[in-house]
Amino acid sequence: MPKKDEFVIALKKEFCTRLGRRRNEMDITQEKAAELCGVTTRDYQTWEKGSSLPSLQNVVRIRAEMGLSFDDLADTMMNKKETALV
Repeated sequence: MPKKDEFVIALKKEFCTRLGRRRNEMDITQEKAAELCGVTTRDYQTWEKGSSLPSLQNVVRIRAEMGLSFDDLADTMMNKKETALV
């Protein structure tokens, strides 16, 4: 498996973990998180499970409503990758 695919898989796993953690920190249900993001509960659940990733439009909503950013996540992942190479 190419390195790029490994990074995407790790990013996806980290995102779903952080999304669930952030929702728990906010003390809201998946239903409420879905409502905040303007999607169905089923769509939201697929993000937390890691079955799918949100669209760019939904990423913007997640950032605005839940304070979780792909930028921050990608930076963290890149730092981990660079640290592993040292």
